[in-house]
Amino acid sequence: IKMTIRGEMEYAYQGELATPSRCGRMDQGCAYGARPILMTYDGEFVGVDPINLNGDPLYYVVVDLAGDKSTTEILAGLQSGYPFPRDDVAKGVHKLLGPLNREISKKALAALEKGDGPALG
Repeated sequence: IKMTIRGEMEYAYQGELATPSRCGRMDQGCAYGARPILMTYDGEFVGVDPINLNGDPLYYVVVDLAGDKSTTEILAGLQSGYPFPRDDVAKGVHKLLGPLNREISKKALAALEKGDGPALG
């Protein structure tokens, strides 16, 4: 297709909106292929920045715990607390997915860029 990566991402997102799960924009990072990226969201705009990896290769272990989940139910639960938290649980989710997540992501990004696997966890 003759599209920019951003165009592909937007096209995929519009298609995803037609599905019951309405997952959002994170899956669109796949448009960058094997290039590592940092995606940020400010409430309106999704930012995408390349990550420069250094150091030794990182190895991942992916495990299927054979658990059941319903993406639709998970997202409905999350969306019920946005944009305004209605109870203490929703306030906790806002903190977890907001300032706490930004701090953890900032530390993880620094470790990735330094090639510091142990700091990454």
